Amino acid sequence: MDDRLIYRLRFWLALFGLILTGATWKLWTPQDVFPQIPLFGFARTWPLWLDWVGCVGIYGAYGMLLAASVAKMRGATQRYWSYLPPISALLLFLSMLLMVTLDQNRLQVWAYHFSILIVLITIARPARSLRLVLYLTASIYFWSAVSKFDYTFMQEMGPLIFNEGLLKAVGLDGAFNQKFANWTTLLLPGYEMAIGLSLVFPWFRRLGLWASLAMHVILLLALGPWGLDHSRGVLLWNVYFLGQNWLLLRWELNRLREKHQARYDRTGSAFAEIEGDDGEPGDDNESSGAEPPNLTEPAS
Repeated sequence: MDDRLIYRLRFWLALFGLILTGATWKLWTPQDVFPQIPLFGFARTWPLWLDWVGCVGIYGAYGMLLAASVAKMRGATQRYWSYLPPISALLLFLSMLLMVTLDQNRLQVWAYHFSILIVLITIARPARSLRLVLYLTASIYFWSAVSKFDYTFMQEMGPLIFNEGLLKAVGLDGAFNQKFANWTTLLLPGYEMAIGLSLVFPWFRRLGLWASLAMHVILLLALGPWGLDHSRGVLLWNVYFLGQNWLLLRWELNRLREKHQARYDRTGSAFAEIEGDDGEPGDDNESSGAEPPNLTEPAS
């Protein structure tokens, strides 16, 4: 079960890696829309054709991972399909390093998130990979919440998301005054932090994953075309989280089901042993088909 889920997670990552790179293609190709700022001074003299090398490397990495994931989901057993995911992880890491060195504007949060994620889901065993993805997701939610607990978010960005985003999307824009909106915006980082913490503890993990799905739906409403009409990269990244967290939720439910089944089997075995110990004398003879000895006849 873990194998199938990790193949689907790889497929989802590769698919959205291609979609997000395509949706923000100007960022990954030589362009003059906004200044390119090399990460290091020595990269200022590098030729522009290196941008195309990095771009092809990124598409190639996601393409290889996508092909390997589809093959594995369809039951392919050839060994080379197992070699492609780690190769794609290395290729993506090197290509992303090259692209960011050429222009630090490419250091997008979803880009380095995917660069870390592809390593986690290709170098470890499925169960450990899924657990690492869960912890990485928890850390993203937690630190995202911490960054929002400040005056600027409460006075500017938060009310904008609440009033001009969410309320506008549901047809209630202007329904609340500014002071109420300012305090209400603190619910978002609080909710996000609660999700991050809940993913760490098994007792609350299912609730946290369900809550995360609701949060991303709300964010899509607030940031989508019905609300703030935010950039495609932000919206697609939220859609990615919906699919990823749904797969993590399925993994958690399967894990709990197997745990409960194992506990039930152990309990059933214990009861069977107790019933066997409490059986009537002679049960063993009856079950084996042997006749009991006739104690009334003298022994010859």
